[in-house]
Amino acid sequence: MSNTVKNRFLTSIEQGRVPHACFIACVDTHESYTLARQAAALFCTGSTETENLGSCPDFFELDENSYSSDNVRDVLKALAKQGYSDKHGRTVLLKNAHAMNETAQNALLKTLEEPPLKTLFILTGNEAGLLPTICSRCSMIRLGLTPRTQVVNALCKAGATEKEAILYTSLGEGLYERALRLFTDEKFKALRDDSINTLIAFLQGKLPFESLKALSQNKSAQEAVTFTLSFMRDILLYKLDENISCNVDKLSDIAAFARSFTIGKINSIIDIMTDAKSRLTSSAVQAPVVDRMFTKISEEI
Repeated sequence: MSNTVKNRFLTSIEQGRVPHACFIACVDTHESYTLARQAAALFCTGSTETENLGSCPDFFELDENSYSSDNVRDVLKALAKQGYSDKHGRTVLLKNAHAMNETAQNALLKTLEEPPLKTLFILTGNEAGLLPTICSRCSMIRLGLTPRTQVVNALCKAGATEKEAILYTSLGEGLYERALRLFTDEKFKALRDDSINTLIAFLQGKLPFESLKALSQNKSAQEAVTFTLSFMRDILLYKLDENISCNVDKLSDIAAFARSFTIGKINSIIDIMTDAKSRLTSSAVQAPVVDRMFTKISEEI
């Protein structure tokens, strides 16, 4: 299904039937970003070869590390000028567009309301973190997940043994980018361990103040909450006699909590974490969100 959606999207660009703005939505950010760059290359150069984008003056890309209001305005000002190619168009790729602040989003919105000619905007990320008016002006391209066997094969090509590839595919929830980071990035791996171990201690009735403080002040607090959320979902799966999908290395802890918690309590904690993750997407100040999440969880247990 995912390949069908991709092919239709690229075909619409080839045939000149693409709208002026598209949002590629996928849980696997690697998958959405790969398609976004292929689409950009096709629109700007006539080929899906993404290597061509490096030397293409009609291609603009911003991400969470470059989303200052000035950078966004500079790109939009550049679009007011004529493009370099008469044959092809210009593309603005906004990776993790939800990371833009409200000022930058409003500037983008004005441009989307009166888009420049022969210009394609491609956004990826979490649509919940964008202004609804921006989403309403984008054609939504929704992708499914990459089959786990493909993620395992990709990790093997990146240097993992088959055993490691299977493990990190599970720990990464079947998402290639997360699995690769867990395999290659020791800090990301440590963040997962710290997040889940802190939650385990908390659910056991302990008060790991230093660990909780470290998580709430960590710049990657949203990732930390994502790890704890996957752990709680695995507890629910175990409680329902389903196969554990992610945290296979924490099976004994998962089993213990599944025995001591009711389905209602597990679902309540999952709802609290889901709400916190959503708030962290759009909140510039994360510590109060994380602190509030653990406070509400303590009320449940």
